[in-house]
Amino acid sequence: MPNFLHHTRRIFATMAAAGLLLLSACESKYNDNTDTRILRFTFGAAANAPGIESVSFTIDNDNNLIFNEDSAAYGSNLTRLYPSITYYEKPYSIAVDGEVWNETDSLDFSYPRILTIVSGDGKNTDEYTVKVLKHKVDPDKFVWKRHSDLPLDFAPKGFKALAGENLILVVKKVDGARVMSTADGDNWTTVADIATTVDVTTATLSNDTVYMTTTSRDALLYVTLDGQQGTYSTGSWEVCDIYGILNGKPCIFAYEGDTPVMLALTDGSLQAIELTDALPTGMPYTGASKVTIDGRVIVIGGSVRNAEEYSGEVFSANGVGDYWAKTNSNSTSLTIGKRAWAAATCYFGKIYLFGGTRLWDSSPANTINYSVDQGFSWDTSTTMGLPDDYLSRKLHGAVTWNKSIWLIGGLDKNLSWNSDVREGRINRADFIKQ
Repeated sequence: MPNFLHHTRRIFATMAAAGLLLLSACESKYNDNTDTRILRFTFGAAANAPGIESVSFTIDNDNNLIFNEDSAAYGSNLTRLYPSITYYEKPYSIAVDGEVWNETDSLDFSYPRILTIVSGDGKNTDEYTVKVLKHKVDPDKFVWKRHSDLPLDFAPKGFKALAGENLILVVKKVDGARVMSTADGDNWTTVADIATTVDVTTATLSNDTVYMTTTSRDALLYVTLDGQQGTYSTGSWEVCDIYGILNGKPCIFAYEGDTPVMLALTDGSLQAIELTDALPTGMPYTGASKVTIDGRVIVIGGSVRNAEEYSGEVFSANGVGDYWAKTNSNSTSLTIGKRAWAAATCYFGKIYLFGGTRLWDSSPANTINYSVDQGFSWDTSTTMGLPDDYLSRKLHGAVTWNKSIWLIGGLDKNLSWNSDVREGRINRADFIKQ
């Protein structure tokens, strides 16, 4: 009898120890963590969702929401994504729509998902709704609108569009020019009529004043937006073109005899800029397209003095205009081709070049080129979506104003002058966040 009791006690002791070990093993899955909040939510790179790894997600711990304010790319496939989650404290478990998730499998986020977080100690539970937003329209698609034609009482001979508080337009006449202004693209007022024959393609706006050269290149003319006019003496310089505004001043390409020089309008007079290096050869004296991007003036194509062909070269400068570099040459791949009298503007980090005249044909080119690297390389745009009735143009105006590209007038391939006004707006211009 004593032996039986002894063995019985040993059996129960063994079973109790096993039970304690089992209970201890179960309890070891838990820890002392009580926080169920999520600190960070991201996705790994996915070929089916370009750029998803760079999309920032907001963690709203008050309302238990996870969402992206800046939508994923248009056309992204969200059905197989790999989330990466960082917690304030390591949880006991996480489930997706009620099913335990091992945090390594891909998940379908084409619809909202419910994440259930169980705290490390197993006592607290929180649910997060995850919504992955993607663009429903192509953000890079242009939508075009035609405004009222210009109310001109003369035959136009060239256009230059400029952006200020209002949209400013300089229209060439046979014997002068007209400066116009609009606040909406439909209703235009005349700022001033100019009796002097000017080269409207040189027109540049700075501090509510429009500057341009005369066609004889012996004067620099100005028109303020309240209608005042005047000229600056050019002395012995032959002023050819205004390349842009550098250091707050018009930067002018000119010749002194046969020597090319750069001038700046300083304290009411033209002064030569002291160059740190000689100007590169081939800089255009007329017909160039000019834009300013990130404080740098870019000069594209045009006609070179005493040359029998147009240029496909690109030049640039910043600062005060004392150093100019050749950005692109006729021999560079992805060049624009030799071009003059094209219209150019900068829009959402790209330089767009519309139409113009090529070397081998006096009719306008029907291509739209763009550059994403300040004119070093060029490609042909296929996403502009211009309407079919917009013919190839030259001597037309192009400018970015109020988040839109404006294309105005010009000479078409039938050699007819147009006075139409078109506004092109990229879809992303109206997104809440860019």
